[in-house]
Amino acid sequence: MRVVVALGGNALLRRGQPMTAENQRENVRLARDRLAPIAGQHELIISHGNGPQIGLLEQGCVVICAGGGGIPVAYQPGRQLAGVEAVIDKDRASALLAREIGADILIMATDAPAACVAFGTPAQRAIAAADPDALLAGHRAEFATGSMLPKVIAACDFAKATGQPAVVGALADIDAMLDGTAGTRVTTSVSGVEFAAGPDPPSGPGAGAGDCQGLRATPPCADTPSAGGTSPGSGRQAWT
Repeated sequence: MRVVVALGGNALLRRGQPMTAENQRENVRLARDRLAPIAGQHELIISHGNGPQIGLLEQGCVVICAGGGGIPVAYQPGRQLAGVEAVIDKDRASALLAREIGADILIMATDAPAACVAFGTPAQRAIAAADPDALLAGHRAEFATGSMLPKVIAACDFAKATGQPAVVGALADIDAMLDGTAGTRVTTSVSGVEFAAGPDPPSGPGAGAGDCQGLRATPPCADTPSAGGTSPGSGRQAWT
C-alpha cells in the first residue's frame, strides 16, 4: 500500500516544550520509531513543513518531500517564474502530492487525536468518520483557520478526488489510524458525520478540556492551542 504521512509541526515539537534542538531530536526519534514499521510494510512517503528533500520511491527509499514553507513562485508572461508573496500550505501540498502519486491513504499526523466539534466546551465530541461534503457543510466553522481547518479541507479534497480515505490524528496512533481504528477518517464510504463513542460530556468549570470522547491518543484534543490559535472554551479547534 502507498501511504502518505503529512507530519504536522506539533508532531515534532510538542506544545509547551522549549524550542531546543535536543527536544526536536528526541521527537524525531519518536516519529522514527512510529514510522519505521509502516515503512517496513508499505511504500511510505513523508511530507513536512520544513521543505522538500527528494528520494526515489522506485528504489525502495522512504521519500521525504512536499511540505510547506519555501519560496512560492508563479509564472509571469513568457513562462518566467518569479517569487510571489504567498504561503505554501503544507496540508494542501501533501493532499495534492498524495493524489498525484496515487496514494492509497493520506494520514495527517499531528499531536491531536482527532478533529473535534465544540472544541474545549462541555459538548466537545471527536469525529470518528465523515463524508467530506457532510463534514465541510455541517462543521466547517468548528475548525480554526490556519490550523485544523486546512487539515480538514485537505483531507476532504483528497477523499473526494480519489475515493481513498484521509485520516487526521495523533502521530502516536499512526498504526491505528492506518487500520481505521483511531483519528478522524474522512471517506466517501460513509454517509454524514459519525462521532466517536464515549461517556457523556463532563460538566462544571473547565469541562471539555482533555476529554476526547473515547479516543485513546494522548495528549487530548483540548490541549494548549498553537501560537495564534484558538483557546480551549472558544469552540474552535486550533492545531498545526
